[in-house]
Amino acid sequence: MKDVKGNMAIDEKILDESEELLKAMKKVQMFSSKYRGIPVNELVRVINGMRCLEDSLPNITTPKNADEATTNELKRRLHGEAAHLDHWVSGEPYDFETVVDIYRIPKEDLEELRPWLLENKEPTQKSIERLFGKSDVQSFELPLAADIPSVRRAAEEVARTKIQHYHRVIGRYIQRLSQIGYCQLFVISVFCPIFYEIK
Repeated sequence: MKDVKGNMAIDEKILDESEELLKAMKKVQMFSSKYRGIPVNELVRVINGMRCLEDSLPNITTPKNADEATTNELKRRLHGEAAHLDHWVSGEPYDFETVVDIYRIPKEDLEELRPWLLENKEPTQKSIERLFGKSDVQSFELPLAADIPSVRRAAEEVARTKIQHYHRVIGRYIQRLSQIGYCQLFVISVFCPIFYEIK
């Protein structure tokens, strides 16, 4: 689908299908977290739906506008979510190759990472030592007790408030930047990794 300028525009139907699949995925995850069981038939339906939708989207190596960037990100996230769910239902432990596949990490990024880490190891360690010398930590930082219902509800309320603020700020920024509207904002908010289900 193309807009009046001939650029590829993301289809509303695709966004609707994406939203339906995301809601179905979340429903399965919430059910599983409560009953410790997986409705395999529904999960397979969601995985297949994500893969079909991913295959229907074009491969865009170098996005030229906001719609193409959004389509590219949607395709990447659909692949990642389907791979994650497929691996989840298999019960197998995660290995390096699985994580690379889920997040579609480019090979060149992996090849460049180790030299960068080695190059920055010494200054990073020096920064840590300086921070340690200036700090006087008197207690342990304990993780959030998310298994306690009242604590979990309070944390979710704080997160919800912050996310709503994030949506407003990013939405205004995107509209000023490219006037692409709310369709792309939906994709960014839905498929951004920050909105993964908390385990």
